[in-house]
Amino acid sequence: MKVGDVNGSAQANALAGDDRELNGTFNLVVENTSLLTENEYTVAFRGADMESIQGFQGTLKLDGVELIDIEYGVATAENFGLRYADQGNITMSWNALSAETSVQADDVLFSLVIRATSDVELSDAIRVNSRYTAVEAYGNGNTMDVDVLFEGRDALRSVFTLYQNTPNPFRAETLISFNLPEDVEATLTISDASGRVLTVLRGDYAAGYNTVSVTKDMIQGASGVLSYTITAGEYTTTKKMIVLIK
Repeated sequence: MKVGDVNGSAQANALAGDDRELNGTFNLVVENTSLLTENEYTVAFRGADMESIQGFQGTLKLDGVELIDIEYGVATAENFGLRYADQGNITMSWNALSAETSVQADDVLFSLVIRATSDVELSDAIRVNSRYTAVEAYGNGNTMDVDVLFEGRDALRSVFTLYQNTPNPFRAETLISFNLPEDVEATLTISDASGRVLTVLRGDYAAGYNTVSVTKDMIQGASGVLSYTITAGEYTTTKKMIVLIK
């Protein structure tokens, strides 16, 4: 397995040190497909509007698949870090200064060679978050969000989805992520095995991918199997997570 020099603190360019709001989204474009357990697949990543992108960074999170290799294209070994690959996390940071030629929309940035550990849609197996390297992209004077656009599924990502928390199990802190089809007020409720409500978090969230950090103090020091529920308008869904005793 090839190892780059990204260690979770990389920045796509000097602008990453600024405190600014994200304005728009840069999409990594992938063709969606259904994955079958134990089969291997090569997943090519291209960039939308690459002509106007100066750099991007983030953490690729894999669920239901394991990384076998990275095949490099426009992005090379130095643009990736595999320190946390055994946890399903790949850090990445690329900027246009490192590219030998101008990048076109059809150019393959990189490809992941993966093996499915369960039957899963590719669109449910790969996402981008800020777990180790903060999600940011730069272009036309804007600092943007980074997402994965799965062609052939739902280009507008108008699907309500609650993801498995990461890490899971956890001891001190975990991240709960969800995708919303529209801007809406959402409520996160965490309960213990008996149904006792431990915490309720409410907030206004934008359409698309959102993440909430949950610490053990927020769940009253509870341990064992807990459930967490996201309610947003007419949508509601629940998953389980495990809190370990220190």
